[in-house]
Amino acid sequence: MTTVKAYPRKQFFIEMFTRDITLEDCILDLIDNAMDSYLRTRRIDVGAEVFGQNDGVLPPHPGLIRIDFSQEQFTISDNCGGIDRKAAEDDVFCFGHGKETKPAGGLGVYGIGLKRAIFKLGNLTVIDSSTAEGGFTVRIDVSTWSKEEDDLASDWTFPIEDHPEKVTQWGAGTKITITGLHDEVKIRMSDGALDGALRRIVAQTYAVFLGEHVSVTLNDVPIERTFLPLGGSPEIEPGFEKFVDGGVTCTLLATLAPQPLRRLESAGWYVICNGRVVLAADKSEVTGWGAAVLPTFQPKYRPFVGVALFMAGDPSLLPWTTSKRGLNRESILFQKVRGRMAGIAKPVLTVSVRGNHLFG
Repeated sequence: MTTVKAYPRKQFFIEMFTRDITLEDCILDLIDNAMDSYLRTRRIDVGAEVFGQNDGVLPPHPGLIRIDFSQEQFTISDNCGGIDRKAAEDDVFCFGHGKETKPAGGLGVYGIGLKRAIFKLGNLTVIDSSTAEGGFTVRIDVSTWSKEEDDLASDWTFPIEDHPEKVTQWGAGTKITITGLHDEVKIRMSDGALDGALRRIVAQTYAVFLGEHVSVTLNDVPIERTFLPLGGSPEIEPGFEKFVDGGVTCTLLATLAPQPLRRLESAGWYVICNGRVVLAADKSEVTGWGAAVLPTFQPKYRPFVGVALFMAGDPSLLPWTTSKRGLNRESILFQKVRGRMAGIAKPVLTVSVRGNHLFG
């Protein structure tokens, strides 16, 4: 049978692949990969971390993620476990996951974050990764690779080189160096605003882990996490519900923040997917405020704090968007959960108004 070609042209693919993703989201995707390695190798119970049930016991060998950037180069390195050589060969550099290589319980969902980030940032990428079994290096020259269109199968590969030196389990990690930065990336990295924006986003997104488990530095300066205003209050019995729906474990908590943490800017709902904070201090109709299930948020509700934690072995079941910084409002799961969030929030809101009046 005669056929016609229907595979994507590389340059078109790269342009479309990176057009609608921000630089900040690309960097978060790279941090996600390091966080996934850390959670997997240290066997962290995310639910216990969110709700403060870890008894103060911290795992040995904390993680360190270093991010450094200038107009000439972007680098992210970590000691969070490294990349398995077989996984690198069969899955890590593919565009999307196969059925047999779907991630289990982590922050990676679609298998596109690493590739999208390196295409977005620059032309030349070197990825070095080491584990206790050995290591490898992958070098990607995007400008050259994007022009190779001779054979579909061979064109969509990158060369990999082994380096046999082994490291200890807790010295394992990955370093990604990107040079030949695109002009628009150079501008962002020199305008003075990117550093502050990244600090705020990283501090909020990884609030569950920063400080106690993983340190993230940006140009050698540590990022201080944004604390979740939990801790409870003697004024109320918190609302709590836990259930499983379609492979996703949902844990809901509604309470009053401790007195010192009752601030308008930190009140509202926190939605967390597999440990990543997707929405923080949300007061919009997305989480039910002013949407016929809860009243419109007002300053008198500032003592209120709610947490909706979604955990799934298959991250694609979670109700987040592809950027993982928003909720898929059409998700059937989230539409069902939002009503249950309102159910446990209403009694707490009644007390929060009284507590707000009495204690200010």
